[in-house]
Amino acid sequence: MIGGGAAVGKATAARTVAESHGASLVLVDAVWLALKAATSPESHPDLHHFEPSEEDLFGLPAETLVERHIKSAQAISAAMGPVIEHYLWEQLPVVLEGAWITPAFAGLWARQYEGVQAVFIHEPDMDELLAAMVARAGTQKPSPHRQAGVKVHWLFGNWVREQALAEGLPVVDAPPRTTLADRVLAAMGGSTA
Repeated sequence: MIGGGAAVGKATAARTVAESHGASLVLVDAVWLALKAATSPESHPDLHHFEPSEEDLFGLPAETLVERHIKSAQAISAAMGPVIEHYLWEQLPVVLEGAWITPAFAGLWARQYEGVQAVFIHEPDMDELLAAMVARAGTQKPSPHRQAGVKVHWLFGNWVREQALAEGLPVVDAPPRTTLADRVLAAMGGSTA
């Protein structure tokens, strides 16, 4: 499992890890979208916190949005259990990547099953995080949405880091991005070479 906040390089690192291990890659965002499609805000509110609505999400305090993000991540992580069980039962290597993976969930599986590993990526600098979000969007400057949301993503990333360390799971700083995949692999006890 490779987790962390938004725009920290999870997907890029996960592709490299999957290729180096001959593993499938599962984007937890896709699982979240499937869960949202199969549920309603009334039946599973924690899966629907970030849908467009009349509420101006980024008009809310960042701390409120981080709390929502944590609740969503906890709900989505809990739903990932059967996915992991399936891959373990089939004995197929897989890399799960996403901001919705909580350290508590990852730690539980890593302690229960030999070979299950988790690494979390952290961007300590909010300005660098914003720059990565802008680069990922392919624009020259941040949109008002990204400017308002970067603090939420940065605070969530800090929460993930603290929780991962408390679980005894490795945390890798995102910079420098050019060596991120190698450092993630090293934290898992491997290398790309």
